[in-house]
Amino acid sequence: VGITDQANQETVTSLLDLVRMEMISSLARATEKAIIMGDTGFADANDVRKAFDGLLKYALAAGNTVDNGGGQVTALNIAAARRKLGVYGLNLADLVIIAPVDVAYQLLELPEVLTFDKYGSNFTVLKGEIGRIWGMPIVVSEYVSHTLKADGTEGVAGTDDKTAVLVVNKQYFAVADRGNVGLETERKAVSSTTLYVSYRDLDFNKIALNATPVAALINVG
Repeated sequence: VGITDQANQETVTSLLDLVRMEMISSLARATEKAIIMGDTGFADANDVRKAFDGLLKYALAAGNTVDNGGGQVTALNIAAARRKLGVYGLNLADLVIIAPVDVAYQLLELPEVLTFDKYGSNFTVLKGEIGRIWGMPIVVSEYVSHTLKADGTEGVAGTDDKTAVLVVNKQYFAVADRGNVGLETERKAVSSTTLYVSYRDLDFNKIALNATPVAALINVG
């Protein structure tokens, strides 16, 4: 991000503070997108999803998928996705459901879903949790792709319009952060502009290489 001296002087608040907050937020969004939709097979080297393989890629590679048939999500299909996890799906405390925004509203309409007003203070509500089904927390992410093919792989915008719901054993994944978020500056005297560059160096992977602790409900309409 480049900020000219004139722009900084004519702004009431400090532009640097705003830029810093937006950069941190941008890195957080990129991290979430890569963890969910990461695929090292992407051709574009600048695509954040190319950083490492993500949750959907792991589910597809392991064959841990349930075809939803192109319609709305059902409680039985969520349960079928959980069964794909085998022993990794037994402990409810380890599981979480990650759903795109529109599918989250579908889930809230299911009678099997309990919202906070029903389960009250007996549970600790996780950040972003909107309810639970079969005891599994439902969290929402805007970064689950809506341009998937029916088999769950990334398609073409305008042609493919399917999405997915992930059932994840969160205890079997780890994020390795190599240092803190970086923020550096470079001065361009000719244009009286200061360039601000932020970066983050991390990796995401399964803890056990032979484990397949993620399932996907694909072909969701």
